[in-house]
Amino acid sequence: VLWVLPLKVGLLATTQHQAMLHRVVAVLCLSLARTAPTDVDSHMSLLFGHDRNLSEAAKYMALAAEKGCGRCFFYLGAMLALGEPETNVSARFKVLSDGNIEFRWARGLARAEGLASSSMLDRPAIAYYVGAQKGDPLAVLAFSYYVLNRLTLGSPGAAWWIAGERPQATHALRRKPWREEATPALCQLILRTLENVAETAARNEDGATDSSDLHFFVQNASEVQRAKKEHADWIRARSKDGYKEAEVVQAAYLFHGDADLNLTRNVSRALELFDAAASTTTEAAWNSMLLHAREGHESKIIQHAQNIIQDPDATALQKTMAQHYLHRFGADDTRPNSTRARVYLLAAAELGDSNAQQMIAHAYAGLELPELENVKIPGAPNTKRAMHFYMKAAKQGRPVSAVNAVSLMLRNPEGQRSTADDRCRGAVETLRDVALAYHPEVLQLHGRARHAFDSGDEEGALISFALLSELGAKNAHTNAASLWKKGQKKTLKCWRSTSTDPTGRLCELDYRRRAALTGNVDAMLRLASLHENLGEENQAQHWIRKASDAGSMQAKHSIAYIQANSPSSEDRSSACMEYCKLLKLQDEPVLARGLAFLQVMRLGSEGFACCDLPIADLLTLSKSTILAIFASTTAAAVCLGLSCMVG
Repeated sequence: VLWVLPLKVGLLATTQHQAMLHRVVAVLCLSLARTAPTDVDSHMSLLFGHDRNLSEAAKYMALAAEKGCGRCFFYLGAMLALGEPETNVSARFKVLSDGNIEFRWARGLARAEGLASSSMLDRPAIAYYVGAQKGDPLAVLAFSYYVLNRLTLGSPGAAWWIAGERPQATHALRRKPWREEATPALCQLILRTLENVAETAARNEDGATDSSDLHFFVQNASEVQRAKKEHADWIRARSKDGYKEAEVVQAAYLFHGDADLNLTRNVSRALELFDAAASTTTEAAWNSMLLHAREGHESKIIQHAQNIIQDPDATALQKTMAQHYLHRFGADDTRPNSTRARVYLLAAAELGDSNAQQMIAHAYAGLELPELENVKIPGAPNTKRAMHFYMKAAKQGRPVSAVNAVSLMLRNPEGQRSTADDRCRGAVETLRDVALAYHPEVLQLHGRARHAFDSGDEEGALISFALLSELGAKNAHTNAASLWKKGQKKTLKCWRSTSTDPTGRLCELDYRRRAALTGNVDAMLRLASLHENLGEENQAQHWIRKASDAGSMQAKHSIAYIQANSPSSEDRSSACMEYCKLLKLQDEPVLARGLAFLQVMRLGSEGFACCDLPIADLLTLSKSTILAIFASTTAAAVCLGLSCMVG
């Protein structure tokens, strides 16, 4: 059910907010003409092909940008963020006093003029802003990523487009988040640009069933792919031998498709397999009923609904939804009954069926659906009830429900406890999540990255993942870091202001930081190790503490180990207390608890009595386990610093 409410937000404006919009954003009126986007497909090989040439690609993008190509501004913004030299010296923006933006590509001797003043501007974010105002979905996502995560050169709470009083890295990849949130006017501006992007993404729910590209990780990719292929081959063989459970799994593979297996989606074949197994397995009958309901095959819907109702293994939810279809369409011994169909649909929604929740929400929102023909929902329309069920379906990953929930929340602020600013930020985060997971152009970029990696073109994969990182795609941060870890590439360099890093280590660090800022604990641990190797102990300890605060047991052990070997009595006392806490964690591996036990014993011998040792628990351990504890502890004792637990 892919109905989307029109998301007409507009400013929750007072005259003061409108003035703030013109004063703070100051870029509403673009001096660039809004023309039809220039066709850039014929030049994409300069960026993604094996004959790639980034400087030539930048020149072409600039020429097309001057003619109004919104996508070209996205590519130019990404080139500036990466530090590509040709773009860095030639791409010029100017924010005029009347709020207009001028863009030009400096050529010849003009490249030396005004470069210093240009470096004071946040050129990547400005480029993304211009592309966003021209309606390019990738530019919209990139600009919202920079602002929402407070990564602009100037404070998002003031003039975001120009360097402010607080020092901030000019290079976009090395920036740290500002403390200040975006102004209400800037948040509203981003919200308006995200409207169409999120709606397009939500309508693509059925086209995004294969999420293997979206969740692809470079590290251990071959092992994951091999394991999936072995499982798929085993399922295929069992399916051919007539095992109905295997046919159901094979049908699921075909329904979703899987890039890991080079398996193209085939819904009709999936439905054949579900139908074949429906008489013997509940799951097959359930999936067949839902697919036939989507296609409108009444006789098949009724057949599978009757089987599910009589199946003792079917869940209460499955039986309830089957009763809805049976009373909606009728059968030999059951007449159509819209009242009962309505009751069963409401019951299925309360039991947690996301399809039922979304249909009920649509009805309460006042939308007319073919799925609800002759089924009247009592009390509809009702905005509060629509919000209730949209939120329930959205929590189960339904993008249409997420977008519609945002729409209703913004259109009906009365009675809500949150402030207008909080609602705006929450709406932006929700719409971004939908767009990053379902927008066809985002998914196409993921597919391009995956195809390049699988074909051995690691540099092409890195370029695509770098572009996705600019959008805020979480796996792209990690994948870009993993590819930079392998060293510098042929065309794409780890550019710095005056040189390049031939090892690629600094760029790996940049992308690990981006991943860590999203809450990725593994990235925090890796960052700590990288900073330690660079001799940056303060930064190393900062990230190991961040990982510890995020719940990493590995980080907690590392911090305790450092403190236990500190000359400070206060640090060693803190270490003793921390080891006591770790010792009492029943879910921790026995070797880790054994290490904590022996550290507590050692610190106790030095006069730090911080807890009672659970000797009785240790006496229950086997002799081999006790020996393993002492062996692992002895090995750990020779390892110093953060690398003891992190590296």
